[in-house]
Amino acid sequence: MLEEVNRGLWAAIVNPATMFGPWDWKPSSGKMLLEVTRQSLFAPVGSASFCDARDVATAAIAALDRGQSGRRYILAGHNLPYREAWRQIAGLVGKAGPRLPMGPIFRAIAAPLCDVKTLLTGVEGAANSAALAMGRQSHCFTSTRAERELGYRFRPLDETLRDAWQWFVEHGYVGQKGRTQ
Repeated sequence: MLEEVNRGLWAAIVNPATMFGPWDWKPSSGKMLLEVTRQSLFAPVGSASFCDARDVATAAIAALDRGQSGRRYILAGHNLPYREAWRQIAGLVGKAGPRLPMGPIFRAIAAPLCDVKTLLTGVEGAANSAALAMGRQSHCFTSTRAERELGYRFRPLDETLRDAWQWFVEHGYVGQKGRTQ
């Protein structure tokens, strides 16, 4: 992309963090929300930045209007350990959330088992060796430039999670009594 900017293309680049929110029809990051509400005994030991897709969309539009060509804008949010974020997610369905870390012993056992299951079934599950490795890293960022230049703001995480959950319920991703399908 930056090569094309150097050739004259006008492009402001937005780099969002882990997004949640309504209209996650695939779902993408919403898979995490659905899995954690289903089962949340273990949590990754890393951390991430969590934001609302609606705030990202607003900032992307602002980048068209006020952004500078060739400039990257990080659209981060709440920097939290996965364990804390997953506790908030589990709270959507009245669960306490994870109690145990996905430490090195857990990953050494679970990663190959998850990968073998994928090979045998042809269906990738919620966990695999790559996801387990990523979950031990810190993916926390700051949005200072986007806040200053684009007016980027991110809403409270509990609002984002509540609205995403409600959208999943209303659109059939969650069945009777809050059970994910």
